[in-house]
Amino acid sequence: MLLAATTSGLAGTTAPDPRPFGIDLDDPRMQIRADLAIVDAAVPPGPGTAWQPVQLPESWRSPERWRQGDNGWYRFILAGPAPAEPQSVYLWRFSMNAAVWFNGEWIGDGGSFEEPVARNWNRPLIFRLPAAAWRSDRNELLVRLRVYPGFGHMTPVAVGPTALLQPDHDRRFFAQISLSQVAAVVMALAMLSGLVLWSIDRRDTAYLWFAALSAAFLVYALNKFVQQIPMSARAWWWLVHTAVDAAPFFATLFAHRALGVRRIRVEAAMAAVLVLFATLYAVWDLPQLARFNPVTHGIATLGSLYAVGWLLRQWRRRSTMEVGAYALSLLALFAAGLYDQLLNSLLFPMLWREGFYVLSLAMPALLLGLMFQLGLRSVRAMHALRVANDTLEARVALAGAEIEATYSRERRLLAERSAGQERERIYRDLHDNLGARLLSLVYGAPDDRQRSLARDALSEMRTLVAASQVESGELADLAEEWRLEAELRCENARQELAWSRDGDVRLSARQRYQLERIVRELISNAIEHGQGRRIEVAWRAEPGRLELRVGDDGKGMPASAAPAGVIARAADLEGRVEWSPRAGGGTEAFVAVRVPALAPTERAT
Repeated sequence: MLLAATTSGLAGTTAPDPRPFGIDLDDPRMQIRADLAIVDAAVPPGPGTAWQPVQLPESWRSPERWRQGDNGWYRFILAGPAPAEPQSVYLWRFSMNAAVWFNGEWIGDGGSFEEPVARNWNRPLIFRLPAAAWRSDRNELLVRLRVYPGFGHMTPVAVGPTALLQPDHDRRFFAQISLSQVAAVVMALAMLSGLVLWSIDRRDTAYLWFAALSAAFLVYALNKFVQQIPMSARAWWWLVHTAVDAAPFFATLFAHRALGVRRIRVEAAMAAVLVLFATLYAVWDLPQLARFNPVTHGIATLGSLYAVGWLLRQWRRRSTMEVGAYALSLLALFAAGLYDQLLNSLLFPMLWREGFYVLSLAMPALLLGLMFQLGLRSVRAMHALRVANDTLEARVALAGAEIEATYSRERRLLAERSAGQERERIYRDLHDNLGARLLSLVYGAPDDRQRSLARDALSEMRTLVAASQVESGELADLAEEWRLEAELRCENARQELAWSRDGDVRLSARQRYQLERIVRELISNAIEHGQGRRIEVAWRAEPGRLELRVGDDGKGMPASAAPAGVIARAADLEGRVEWSPRAGGGTEAFVAVRVPALAPTERAT
């Protein structure tokens, strides 16, 4: 508890002291003893007022004190005459507002004493004591204190040379007011940045909760330096205490969303606690709020400890520096909040004599770190977007090339279809006109040679006509058809035919057509140019390859005599032709072509 009042009839002194001023109860410029009159008046109390001796610091939080009134007058007696140096009175810590009177003359105050009262609970005040007002023997310094029920305190008042008191005032003003103003600007910018980022990408609610966290910190920072609030003190207190409890909730939601996590039960529990406390702040009167808000803030702060622990676990799992930095920042923020609570309680004299509220200074550091992390997150997202865009462009280009290739194939197929239709018309004309004439020539030829030539021409013509309707088939079946035709031709030419086959393979319509023409042309070449007694035809099939050998025992032909048609047809089947003499006389033609696997229903196009 605060130091209790122990003396009465107190008097102060302003004896010269060259030492630098500091908040020290042993400093002779520090007025510790005073008389107190609880009088609700805007002017100093008159004669007959009941004064009671008190010793500072003093709290107004006990019901016995604030039930007597919310205005108190502290009286300090200073010796005269006026010192040679300009003198000031320095109120370095009090709550909520104060005014100074010297020898019955108003010196200054911290603002309005009417509702809402000017908020100077964190603002040091210093007032110059006019030299003309000093008396030679006894001087009366009165300090009016206005409090709110359940809140308020008064610490020792310093009276001394302005040159010694002003530096400490300026230092405290900078630490407690100026830095809080800077913090408010930083947090306002952070809030706006979060809202702008969220408006750009509303699916990413991490930005929204970052803006909410910044808004909660902004309210807390404003409470440190705003004197004239735009609402009632009760509404302002509700806003400030709700913001304090909301900060751990918003920090947790931001941590979850930033790491792409949803912990519904934890978030719902924290939201329920926040709604409960906000409701209590709305229904409690100020004394109840003053009594219980340390408990509610302590419970709400457990959310920060949860967020710290959860982030540390995520840090171990993910080994990401950003997660660890956020966890340590929240831990530092929790420690700063705990320190401010102890400072506000006035339980430890060293804290309120030497310390400053540090939470408002820690919050901008956290938010700047989070803004940096969000900036990195945005840069990474933009990089990923550029990579995705480049990938998409590459895929579009590839798709465009595929579409163009498809269109090319379609155009080629259309041209082939048109050409095929034209071939069908020509084939029909050949069959109807030339076929009838060749058939007449077969039956009306004067000798066997002409009859054989006519029959060969008719067979070739029929093969051409049927080419567009040829289907794929097995080599075993097709070779048998070709063997029967070859035997008939060799028999007419009085030559012996030896036919063999090793293996089987399925041939496409195009392969069937070309191989039929190849074997027919090679046999014709052996019959007409070889003029031997025996022709040998051998087929050999293996996976992916088909070989054909056609040899004769005739007079032989050089390699340059290889039929160009055979070479061209073999090339169309991605094959080759070799033409070589046989031992003992004659010629052998070797044809090897590729025969890829085919579906059973494949047909020629």
